[in-house]
Amino acid sequence: MHIRDILTCVRCRESKRRCDKTKPACLRCRRAGVSCSYGPTHESIDPPGNGHETGVSGVSLEQDVSSNSRFETSSFVASELDDVPVMNEDRDNLVKKRNRACLSCFRCHRMKIKCDKKQPCGRCLISGQEGTCIYTHKPQMTSVTPDIPYTLAGENLEGVLATWVLRHRGSSNWQALLTKSDSLDRHRILSIMNAAFREQEGAEIKYQGEAILPGNYPFGSPEAATYSSLGGVLTFIERFRFTYQDCIEGYMNLYHPVYPILDVHSFVTQVSAFWANPSEANFSWLSLFLTVLGLGTFAITHSQERSLDAFYAAESCIAKTPFMFRPTVLSVRTLAIMIVAKQAVNATCWALDSCWNTMGIMVRLAVMLRLHRGGRADLSETDRSSSRHLWNVIVYLELQLSLITGEPSLLPSDGIFSSNETVSSDNNTAEDEVWSFILPESFPVISHFLSRVNTNNETIYYEDVLQYDSEIRHRLNYLSNNENDGLRGLALDIFYRRVLSCLHRNLALHPDAPTLYPTSYWSSLECALALLLHYLKLNDQLNLPRNCDLLIRPFMLDFSSASLTVCLHLSRTDAPLAESECGIPPRQTIIDTLGSCLDILAKHKEYSLCYRSGYRLLRSVYNSIPDIAANKPPRIQDNFSS
Repeated sequence: MHIRDILTCVRCRESKRRCDKTKPACLRCRRAGVSCSYGPTHESIDPPGNGHETGVSGVSLEQDVSSNSRFETSSFVASELDDVPVMNEDRDNLVKKRNRACLSCFRCHRMKIKCDKKQPCGRCLISGQEGTCIYTHKPQMTSVTPDIPYTLAGENLEGVLATWVLRHRGSSNWQALLTKSDSLDRHRILSIMNAAFREQEGAEIKYQGEAILPGNYPFGSPEAATYSSLGGVLTFIERFRFTYQDCIEGYMNLYHPVYPILDVHSFVTQVSAFWANPSEANFSWLSLFLTVLGLGTFAITHSQERSLDAFYAAESCIAKTPFMFRPTVLSVRTLAIMIVAKQAVNATCWALDSCWNTMGIMVRLAVMLRLHRGGRADLSETDRSSSRHLWNVIVYLELQLSLITGEPSLLPSDGIFSSNETVSSDNNTAEDEVWSFILPESFPVISHFLSRVNTNNETIYYEDVLQYDSEIRHRLNYLSNNENDGLRGLALDIFYRRVLSCLHRNLALHPDAPTLYPTSYWSSLECALALLLHYLKLNDQLNLPRNCDLLIRPFMLDFSSASLTVCLHLSRTDAPLAESECGIPPRQTIIDTLGSCLDILAKHKEYSLCYRSGYRLLRSVYNSIPDIAANKPPRIQDNFSS
């Protein structure tokens, strides 16, 4: 039998590697830097019978084996020290198995089906196994909220503050009051706000309500991506199955009297239909429902986490609808409630500015639906009445934001007269009377004078001011005599007092105002004191719904403006307050009332940076009042950073 020739070297043969058979040394041995030996071939091996040669051959083989062992050891050491390329060459021939993390849920991975990696995933949700949807490896979502969310990386802090302070604003904004104060100027305003920022950075202050909702809400919040699927939204709403009625009741008691955006009867009917068949609900209605749940949760529990989740889910739902180019009345209602939510939850001046921008979009969508004309002509009388009611609430909300921010009104020139088409009925409720007749009658007057002070910065003459004052006070007096609803009457009185304050502001702060413009002088002080009393009433919650102190937030700038106005009146030594004029209380009573309001604000100054900066500004003006400056120490303590 022919014996196969062994042509590989000893080292390659022992390691079972391919040898190129080159002599005197193969490539692998040369790379390893070791001696290469091919050993004896079979021709030198005689048949077994020649014992002598066999013994010699056996000895030679033993030497070769021991030599091979040394070769193997030396080659291993050399490869470890020199990082031989031959090892890389060998690795190329290996098939590696990737060590991958299992991102699918356990059930989808076991069944070898595609998983959408949600919590719970869509397949587990459809099959009713959402409770057992478990992930063995779930990457954590890192949500980093900057301490100052509206300061972008690379921006100068002073530049950010100056951009906000120096932007265009009309005289209805509270900053117009600061220019009338001798103790404050724009440089001092910037220094006070900058000090608050620096103090926050140095002490690492975490404000409780600073930018709870992102500045761009409800358009493009990153957190809304969590609820990108219908299944995830329905799973989230399922958490409210046993508490949704309490949430709706909380919304109806606290926010609906102030902003009656909902069609209550229709909404309650749709809620019942939703729980009967949740999968049939459309995204527009889900967005509305979630926003109401979020505000209701916030009203009854002050829970920011559950409220935020509801707001983000609502944003995700409305983003799936064509509301921007094919709006519906439902989407307009949803945007209106989202604006209310942002005012109610966020406690920053930036939030109010962004609400004014969002308001512009909503007004245009409402105009596309002809809400300013009572809706389409083919609608029933009930639907047209509902459309007119919604438009009046939108006008009220827009005028309110324009007054607060000092920005121009965004209403169309022909969009504030829809109340003329409303037909009075004996079945109208008190709410219908207010929002369909009383308020719309004053909208043209308010809109006209706002366009003069915020758009053109026009100086209104005293005769025009008296005419505006007469028409606005006529509606205010009617509401005071006929409106008995606690929150609704209080909110409307705040609105009209704010309008009158803006109307009389410029003339009231004239050096000779008590002589030249007495009506403006005393009306300004009267309205400011009325606003401070409303502030105290909301804080004390006397004869009002539970947690009504939350309504202080959307009206905070109204109360701040009122405090500044009272401070400026008290700072004037040349025009002392008289007890007999317009029923104004004595000077010391006014000082005590103002001090009580500042004490309340001091308790809430840690809620947001805007509250803290506003408190600094008010304290600076308050301490400049002669009565306060003469008494040491002042009522408002200098050490307010604790």
